[in-house]
Amino acid sequence: MAYLACLFAMVAMVELSPHRLPGNGIFYRFFSDPTSFRDTVFLRTTPGLVDVLYLYMVLLNAKASEQSARMVSMKNATDSAESLIKDLKLEYNKLRQGNITKELLEIAGGQAE
Repeated sequence: MAYLACLFAMVAMVELSPHRLPGNGIFYRFFSDPTSFRDTVFLRTTPGLVDVLYLYMVLLNAKASEQSARMVSMKNATDSAESLIKDLKLEYNKLRQGNITKELLEIAGGQAE
């Protein structure tokens, strides 16, 4: 998958060159330790290097996509917080104005008597 923008990514399927056993078909080797992976992959021929560069590109796209998703979610959270603050401010001001009006009416009512 290639990261293109916040809301758009292009999905592609690519076959990496597999390890081949003589006369036995294809097998995939899983490495338990990063240094053995690095040493094995970088000691391979040019197709192996192409695989490594492609995997690196995939990892970079994944990281860019993750950061974009984080940015979008933080923007949404900020917008929601600003909206909540605006609503609470409006509610507070209405209550405050209501209390002021009530006190003025009480004062005016007391003078009329």
